[in-house]
Amino acid sequence: MTNTNPSDHDSSPSRNLGFDEFIAIFVAFTTIGAILWWSLSRQTTGWQFSKLLSTTPTPSVSPTSSISDLQASLFPTPTPTVTPTMSGESGDSTGIAAGVAGIAASVPKIIGSRNQDTSPSAADLPRIDSSAILPIPLPESSPTPEATKTPASTAKTPTDKKSTIPPPIAFTDIPPNFWGDRFIKILSQRGMVGGFSDYTFRPNQPVNRAQFAAMLNKAVDKQVPEKALNFKDIPDDFWGKTAIQKGIGTGFLRGYPDQEFKPNRQIPRVEVLVALASGLNLPIPDNPESVLSIYKDAKDIPKYAIGKVAAATMNQLVVVQSPEEQLLSPNEKATRGEVAAMIHQTLVRMKRLDSIESPNIVRPKTDS
Repeated sequence: MTNTNPSDHDSSPSRNLGFDEFIAIFVAFTTIGAILWWSLSRQTTGWQFSKLLSTTPTPSVSPTSSISDLQASLFPTPTPTVTPTMSGESGDSTGIAAGVAGIAASVPKIIGSRNQDTSPSAADLPRIDSSAILPIPLPESSPTPEATKTPASTAKTPTDKKSTIPPPIAFTDIPPNFWGDRFIKILSQRGMVGGFSDYTFRPNQPVNRAQFAAMLNKAVDKQVPEKALNFKDIPDDFWGKTAIQKGIGTGFLRGYPDQEFKPNRQIPRVEVLVALASGLNLPIPDNPESVLSIYKDAKDIPKYAIGKVAAATMNQLVVVQSPEEQLLSPNEKATRGEVAAMIHQTLVRMKRLDSIESPNIVRPKTDS
């Protein structure tokens, strides 16, 4: 009987690997992978995990990751070179595993599942030396030119002594060739005389004493003394009472001895001249008769008015419609045009108006 070796029946039986054999295979593959990784990293400028992991879908980048991308493009992080440490014959894989773990830790955490937040945290962002950052100059914005400001009001210079005079009232019943046109226009420009509601002046209409007081008060406009005479024929509600009281108080007008003013009495030319000379307190010339001799009707002047009319003539207050006739017509009713012309000359004497040249102004004789 032949003795057979038991091992001949079990020459190639199947069995599981042992623990030592598994460790040896793991170390071998790990070593090969580490060497391959190391050789690839030497040929590239950095770790390009996006190419190695091409099968992983590229996640969407959140708005916050654009900052890190800009920083990474301007200031790239130096790529670390990992040299795996091998223990040699002992078969210890501790050094290689540590190198692989270090490489995995340096990879940005942007690979994951779709439900995972792929935004890099502050810890994952590379640190940048702020001293190495060069400031990027921004274009200077040109200042917006300010709009030219128009002054609200122009300051008056010392030479602007007179205000702007508005145009005269265009009275419909005064033709351009009217003898008193210039006198009326000058007064109407300054609001010193007025017309009627139908835009007429009625220059040939007679003037009563109350109307004369109103025209005089409007043009002269003097201060009224505290005490004024009251006339028994001027009621409190009379339309011209204030003007009459001003005329009396300033010395231009006088009443009658019986304490009447007679406001509705039409005033003659001689009384207008007496009132104006009295209000201006003009001195009576030494030879009034000689002054009045220029009038052909000088004998018609009342005796009480000779001195005042002579003073008015010397100061060029007398204005006549027909200078060629050399008639004063002292007792004729004064018209609105004549009163306006003589008030104009009164204001010239008061230096409130400039004198004008007119043939209707009576000029006294001068000694040759």
